[in-house]
Amino acid sequence: KVAAVLSRMERFLSPDRSVDDLTEAARMYVALSGICEKNSLNALTIRCFDLISSCRTTACLALALLNEEGIVAGCEGDIPALWTMIYAKLALGRPSFMCNPSSMNRDELTLDLSHCTVPFTMVHGFRLPSHFESSIGIGVAGSVPSGKFEIIKFSGRQLENFYQADGEVIMNTNIPQRCRTQLRFKFENREAFDRFLSTDKGNHVVLVAG
Repeated sequence: KVAAVLSRMERFLSPDRSVDDLTEAARMYVALSGICEKNSLNALTIRCFDLISSCRTTACLALALLNEEGIVAGCEGDIPALWTMIYAKLALGRPSFMCNPSSMNRDELTLDLSHCTVPFTMVHGFRLPSHFESSIGIGVAGSVPSGKFEIIKFSGRQLENFYQADGEVIMNTNIPQRCRTQLRFKFENREAFDRFLSTDKGNHVVLVAG
C-alpha cells in the first residue's frame, strides 16, 4: 500500500517536501487503514497533534485517503464534528470538509475556512505541502470548486443542537499564515451570517456541497 500511495502522490509534492516525508505519511495511512479493517470501523477521529509529537509525521494525507474510500475520518479528536461528518454521509450522501473558521467580513457576508486535510472527492486539484502548524509531514492543499455549499454542525453534550446555513464557495485563498486547504464561503444573507456569530458550534464546522 505504501508503494501505491507513493506512485499516485509523488508528483503532487511541494518543492519543500521529500519522498521520505511522503513515505512516512503513507505509512500512517496504512496503519490507520489497518486499524479500520481490523476493527470493522467505518468512521474515526484521531488526536493529530499527539501523533505529530510521537511519530514525527502527520495524518492529513491518511485522512484524505480514508474519506475518499468512504471511511469518515476527522481530526483533532473532535467527536461532534465527526458525528456531523457521519450525518453528511448517511443523511445527505455527501463527503464533507471539517474546517476551522479563520476570518470573516460582515460587510461582504464572507467566512474564510481552512484545514490541512480535505477529502479528495471534494476537490478538483491539490498539492502536498507540509502541515501548517508543525511545518513537518504532509498536508493537503486542495482546491474546492465554487458553487452552492452549506455549513452544518451538531454541538452540545448530547449533540442536541444543530446549526445549518446555506451559501456558496466563491474562491480559494492562498494565505501563508493559514492551514493548507483554504476557501471563502459567502452566506446567502445577513441573518445567516449573524446567526453564525451567535451560535455556539465549537472550534470546527463542517462544509458540504449544497
